[in-house]
Amino acid sequence: MSEHPKLRALDAVPLTAQGRHLILLRDPEGFAPEGLALPAEVFFIASMLDGTRSVREVQVEIARRTGEMVFTDRIEQIIAELDEHFLLESERFATERAKAAAAFRAAAVRPPTHATESLGDDATAVSAELDRLLEASSVEAPESLLAYVAPHIDLARGGSCYGAAYRAVRAVGPAELYVILGTAHWGPSGTYVLTEKDFQTPVGTLRTDREAVEFLQDHTSADLLADELVHKTEHSVEYQVLWLQHTFGKRDDVAMVPVLCGGFQELIDGGARPSDAAEIQEFIAALRAFISESGKRVCLVASADLAHVGPRFGDRQHTNGAVLAVVRARDRETLRRVEAVDAEGFFADVAENGNDRHICGLPCIYTLLAVTEATQGRVLEYGQAPDPDGQSAVTFASVALW
Repeated sequence: MSEHPKLRALDAVPLTAQGRHLILLRDPEGFAPEGLALPAEVFFIASMLDGTRSVREVQVEIARRTGEMVFTDRIEQIIAELDEHFLLESERFATERAKAAAAFRAAAVRPPTHATESLGDDATAVSAELDRLLEASSVEAPESLLAYVAPHIDLARGGSCYGAAYRAVRAVGPAELYVILGTAHWGPSGTYVLTEKDFQTPVGTLRTDREAVEFLQDHTSADLLADELVHKTEHSVEYQVLWLQHTFGKRDDVAMVPVLCGGFQELIDGGARPSDAAEIQEFIAALRAFISESGKRVCLVASADLAHVGPRFGDRQHTNGAVLAVVRARDRETLRRVEAVDAEGFFADVAENGNDRHICGLPCIYTLLAVTEATQGRVLEYGQAPDPDGQSAVTFASVALW
C-alpha cells in the first residue's frame, strides 16, 4: 500500500438505495466497469485520499473535522477495497493500465462502446434511428462547409442537434478528410491525443489517415500517441464517426483524423490564454500546415457539448427554469463568438468567471476556430437537457461554418 494513497479522477454520483444515501464512484476509463457504491461516510474518508496524506494523517483530519475517531485498520480496509476495484493511483492500477495500453496498441481497430450502449449493435436498427433524426430536422444547409460543431451528448438527449448538423453535412457532400476534435473528459497528460486506429461502428468502419497522424506527430514536440489508451472509452470522437459512417457509407475516399483535446482549465486558473501555450500553438500550426500541404478537401469537426450546471457539477443551485434561462442567454452570447469564427473572443467569453458553466467543449471548439479558414457561421440548433430532479443540466448546439 502506498504511504500516501490517492483516489483516481472518478465521477461521483449521489444515489439513494433502500433509504440509504450512497455515492457511486464511476470509472470513465472502464477499469471498474460496475463502479463502486459507497455509503456517504465511507466516501467522506475516500475523498481525503488525495496523495498528500498518510493513513495516520487521514485519521487525524477526520477527527479534526467530525470529532470522531476512525481506527486505522478501518481506513486501511477502505483503501484495500478501493485498490481492489482499481480506483486508486497505485502500483496495482499502473500494472493493469499498462496491460490495457499494450492490448489497445495491438488491436487492429477501435471497437464501438457508447454507440452500441445507446442504439445496440443491429446495423439496420441503428441506421433507421439515425435516418429518423436526419429527416426530423428542417434546417437550411449552407452551400459549403469547412467546419462544424456537433454535440457529443448521448443520442437520446441530443438527437435533434445531431440531426441538424448531419443534415447539413449530407447536403454539402463528403470531404476527403474529417479532422475530428473530440473532448477528452478524463486522463490525458498532454493537450492533444491521437490514435492511428480505424474506428468501428455498428454501421461500418471509418479509416484513419495514418499519413496525417504521422505528419502531426513529426511536426510537434509532444508525443501525441503517448496517451492513446484514452481513445478506448472516450465517446466524443465515436459519435461523430458513427454519423459520418452512416451519412456517407462505405467510401474509400473518406477518412478521418481522431484527436482528443485535453482541458484548458489550468490556463484559465492561471490567467493565461491558449495563445500563450506553446503546445497548443504548435499543434494548431502543424494542423494548418498539413491541411495546406496535403491538398485534400478537409473538414474540421468539434465534438463538443457546452454548459454543465447544477449540484452534480459542483454548483449550489438546482437547475430550475430561471437558471436554465440564464444559461441559455449566456450560451447564445458564447455561440455568437463561434459564428464570428473568433477563437480568442470565444476563449475569453468562456474563461470569464473561471468557466463557471463548465463548458467541456472549450479546447476542441477553440482549436477548430483557430485552424479553420472559414469566415462565418450559423447556429443550426441549440438544446438543453436538464435532469428531472434538478441536479444537473447539459447544453449543446450544432453550428455550421463556411
